[in-house]
Amino acid sequence: MNSKERRECSVLTDASVERVFGVGPCDVTAHRWACAATVRPWMDGALPRVAVLLDHVLGEAVFARRPRGTWSITAELSVELAAPVPDGARIEAVVGDVVVDADGGFAWATVTGEDGRLVALGSTWVNVVPVGVEAEAALRAAGRDDATPPSSDRARPERAGGAAEVLGLVVAQGDGDAVVARLDDTGPWANLFGTLHGGVAATAAGIVAQRLRPGMRVSGLRVSYPRGVTAPSAVELVAETVHPGRRLVTARVRGRDAQGRLCFEAAVGLRA
Repeated sequence: MNSKERRECSVLTDASVERVFGVGPCDVTAHRWACAATVRPWMDGALPRVAVLLDHVLGEAVFARRPRGTWSITAELSVELAAPVPDGARIEAVVGDVVVDADGGFAWATVTGEDGRLVALGSTWVNVVPVGVEAEAALRAAGRDDATPPSSDRARPERAGGAAEVLGLVVAQGDGDAVVARLDDTGPWANLFGTLHGGVAATAAGIVAQRLRPGMRVSGLRVSYPRGVTAPSAVELVAETVHPGRRLVTARVRGRDAQGRLCFEAAVGLRA
């Protein structure tokens, strides 16, 4: 690949989660992998403005380099928020190093604003899993030489209110020590594997953690994904204060599916 080209992202459709968050497509050269996003009016706070973008561009970069006959699945996603993201801004994530083999992979990226200022850092660890025999056979029969499962064109809810309202995240109860919230329908936020999008799970975890201290902002989070939330299953999020402080609070958010199984867990930093 010797010149810049507009790559067709493997998971983007007109109804994909990324489109709702103003993400894509990727711009790729032999030495650079980047993806831009336009900040939507309903994205209140920095995390909803960068989490899906980072999950997407990092996942795409690793996916493109995975061993043949495998899929890569996000195991961990980390986001550090360095500066506010202006309303209506066009931001860009640029991938740094990518390391991937049959055992898994790692990648990191920076997010900058239109003025070139750093606004966020992100990284991901992925698991690499073999492609199912039936799926691989179907892809070969269709003339495909790659193992990319088809995307799902799901209808999206109306975009109104803030990020919590758009996602359908309802805070059931809470105080300064714990907050409980529910996302009753994960269907609109499913990725191409039919599970809750990792960037959306990270966004929801940050929103719920911030409800512990409404006067503070999310400064960063690290999310692990031991199990996917199979859409359209509901997911319950419980945020707890781990370390209270005047200028820095550490919180933990656990997301469980309708069967009570742990699906993702986030360590979240809140700053005054």
